[in-house]
Amino acid sequence: MTAATNPVDAGLAYRAALFDAAKAVHAGAEHVLVTRTFLKSAGQDMIVIGNVEGGLADDAPRSGSQRIQDWDLACDVHAYAFRAGGADAEQSADAEAFEAASNYLSAIAEYVRRTGPEGDTTLGGTVMWCRMESFTTVPGRDQAATGVGRMWEFIGTFIARARVTG
Repeated sequence: MTAATNPVDAGLAYRAALFDAAKAVHAGAEHVLVTRTFLKSAGQDMIVIGNVEGGLADDAPRSGSQRIQDWDLACDVHAYAFRAGGADAEQSADAEAFEAASNYLSAIAEYVRRTGPEGDTTLGGTVMWCRMESFTTVPGRDQAATGVGRMWEFIGTFIARARVTG
């Protein structure tokens, strides 16, 4: 594992590694864009690697040498999927968008759970471990899409532990 020299660098490295993992998992997907910010005009499904939060690990020593510390990091990953469909196809568009967004997030969650060629629990040695801790679903945030299709957003919170030395 590669240790960062400060917590901010650990967080940035974690976000970058999660971005790289999402790109690797969805490399063959034609209609999905992996990005670090929401692009309203992208015109395709998106996976957005969000902000990172960090804090000293609960079980980290609070006294003695502070040269080595373990930090807990969290990053939200947003998976958006839109499927076109007018009033006559709303139900199928809704189901297809729901399934696509779910699959995008599930694939990343599976990747960080596995080792070997199918995944990487340490994100290339950036963190000690990583996993998806929770998720939520949000239907149709884009009001402009009403009547022309359905959109779903799945938000997964991925947590990791990083070692900081210095």
